[in-house]
Amino acid sequence: MKTINSNINTTLEIRHLELVRLRIGYLNECPYAISLHYNELKSLGETDFRLSLISVWNETPYFSEKERALFALTDYIISSDNNTQLENVFALLKPHFNKNQITVLTQAIKQIDLWTRSIKHFKLETASQKSSGR
Repeated sequence: MKTINSNINTTLEIRHLELVRLRIGYLNECPYAISLHYNELKSLGETDFRLSLISVWNETPYFSEKERALFALTDYIISSDNNTQLENVFALLKPHFNKNQITVLTQAIKQIDLWTRSIKHFKLETASQKSSGR
């Protein structure tokens, strides 16, 4: 299990961060981020089947409670027309993450959101997108 240590001394699995990054890529409709994080997750052993369902995570049974909590937090932070209550999101997170981890996840989500919006705005492309002429 690959992990990262944040600046506030907590550890998160890199696979979980990559799932969040891919979800944000889909939410922000950023082909660069989708391609980058999809490929990273494939290298970490994720299946095409599960990766193809991230955009409809809440309608499928193929994600763990921990992953569903991550996606719920991501959607809550990124989506402006959200009917979900913050207390409900925290109730999903608390069995799996401590307060420091939730703080790091929140920071990571906001950072990736900014990056994907900037990448999309400046129309950056991955190497595979450039070579295919898209």
